[in-house]
Amino acid sequence: MSDVYLKLFCDKVIKRLRRFPGGEACVIAAVKILLLTRRDDNHIRFAGVCDSLTDEIALEIDEDPAVVQKTVSCLLKWGWLKEVCCTDLYFPKAEELSGPSKSKATINKKSTGGRL
Repeated sequence: MSDVYLKLFCDKVIKRLRRFPGGEACVIAAVKILLLTRRDDNHIRFAGVCDSLTDEIALEIDEDPAVVQKTVSCLLKWGWLKEVCCTDLYFPKAEELSGPSKSKATINKKSTGGRL
């Protein structure tokens, strides 16, 4: 797990985000966005709960909408996020940065010693 954090925080995009005014908040938002995308095959899909996708992301990750807007804009510009359509963002580097996701069955199988 420490290798994952090392990869993430040594990445040039994260380093560049940190240098902005208020950059620490942007890094936290970026990490939360990364974790959010892992729930749905590295996608964030707009559900229509808020007026915009970034407002919805801010609500979901409990961060300031202005910080999320700035973070998403930077991540789009630098290629960490891709806009599939106006209601869907894709995070292509999510698995590389956070490691492969494991299904609950795999985790349960390992924790029970192979017995399900």
